[in-house]
Amino acid sequence: MNLDDLVCMFATPVLRYGSVLDEATARARIEALFDAKTPTETLAALTWFSTTGQRQEWASYEYYGPRGYLPAGPKDVARSRKIAFPAQKGALFGTRGLVALDTVRACALAEWSVIAKLLDRVSATTAILPMVAMAVEKHESWADFREQVLLGLEFSEGAIDAELRALVLALDGPWPSAPPKAPEALVTEANPDTEATVQNPRVFAMRLTVDCPSCELAHSPSAFVGRSPCRHCGIDVELTAEDWSYFFSEDVTNLRVSDKDFDPIGNDHGARFFSRRMTREVPTPACSCGAPLAVAAPGIVECECGRRAQVRSADELSRAIDDRTRLVVEPLPKLVDPKATFACAACGESQPLGDDPSRLRECAHCQARTYVDDRSHAQSFDPPRRATLYLVVDA
Repeated sequence: MNLDDLVCMFATPVLRYGSVLDEATARARIEALFDAKTPTETLAALTWFSTTGQRQEWASYEYYGPRGYLPAGPKDVARSRKIAFPAQKGALFGTRGLVALDTVRACALAEWSVIAKLLDRVSATTAILPMVAMAVEKHESWADFREQVLLGLEFSEGAIDAELRALVLALDGPWPSAPPKAPEALVTEANPDTEATVQNPRVFAMRLTVDCPSCELAHSPSAFVGRSPCRHCGIDVELTAEDWSYFFSEDVTNLRVSDKDFDPIGNDHGARFFSRRMTREVPTPACSCGAPLAVAAPGIVECECGRRAQVRSADELSRAIDDRTRLVVEPLPKLVDPKATFACAACGESQPLGDDPSRLRECAHCQARTYVDDRSHAQSFDPPRRATLYLVVDA
């Protein structure tokens, strides 16, 4: 079973709103429930499920509720129930939160968007594949998934009636039985000549966004590097070993001990940057679309969507985060059109972009330094806007 098949199985009427068979009803449901009227708004709603979803509400109650920091009036029954839920059944949710319920809702929205002719099936399915991949990663079977959907409904809506419970329990089918390769296999096959042997590897996924000190727009480095060119203004953003350590070292240390009560998302006004970061432990590196990576060549892993990542030995910057780091996995820009060109801002001459992803170039005709605009750059490269970096460390 592939992820496309799983999407179709997830798209069931467990939202309590029933099946939708005609275009007008589908459009009305999407507008009423997701405040979306256009293809762009619908696609944004689908993307929201994959990046944030209603599980953000669970994260808030899980963090604050048990500590009593979210008082609710005696008349606010729903709020009181949600505050009490983490203490009562939080352990059953674990770090999964509302992933299962978000998945079902996202898949139902995707199905409705196709019926409403707001999106074609390929676009709708592609938008929710990361959500579905997350559901597969965090659940072991249909029984596990059904239990999480019921817990999510209980948290969101309270008592579950018999009809809705029956719909959830009817979810069944062949659960994907071929898990991604273990980190040991990925490491060994992608790096047959590596000097560092990873002992009982643990994999930490990291995502970083900082405000560029030049243009002050959000910039996400796509590798553990000392200098990273801002995708907006092209100026190199300097990231020292001390910076990388400041961003992630404490997070990795806390995850090594226990992920209990650990918040994977952090915002911080540091000495040099305002940063937003994500840190979590994962079974194995994955593509930005959510699918597992497979070895394509020595030092290269590849996703079925065409994206690639490089696997290389640790260096000073990655070891500044954890001194037991042995390997790093970093996404590579996806080559779209090797024949794409850009125009020099000084002389206007057109020239090929080639296989260089940098934005600041020297014109081959007038030698002026010029900046490759977004449209031209996107014709040649499709870089991940918020790249996920991976550390492979000794346990």
